[in-house]
Amino acid sequence: MPIKDILVLCDAGEANDYRVETALLLAKVYQAHLTGLHLIPYPVIPVYGGGFPDAIPYLSSEQLEQSQNTANALKDKFKKKAADLEVPCDWKSIDGVDVRYIIDSARYTDVVIVPQGYCRYGEDNT
Repeated sequence: MPIKDILVLCDAGEANDYRVETALLLAKVYQAHLTGLHLIPYPVIPVYGGGFPDAIPYLSSEQLEQSQNTANALKDKFKKKAADLEVPCDWKSIDGVDVRYIIDSARYTDVVIVPQGYCRYGEDNT
């Protein structure tokens, strides 16, 4: 069975570069299309945030801005590496950590490359 479509889950973890490079090299070898998928986490409001209702919008906006900046940086890096290797690619970013979306996206690809221990903030789970 030929490999035509590859999906790689991208995050801010240390192993992301290796995962993306592996996906790009596979796509190059098999002349496949590569899709990068990044999940943008929802803001996390600390427990003490309820005691300071005026702080909640500030905390949320700061986290959203940081998450969006991370997503944009990952997208730019992904697109640049794909262009350097001349690999056709797409990028998808969705809000929230929705495993069902990953599963649904995986159904339409031949190979899926995901982190061993997924963490929505890119921190090491070990």
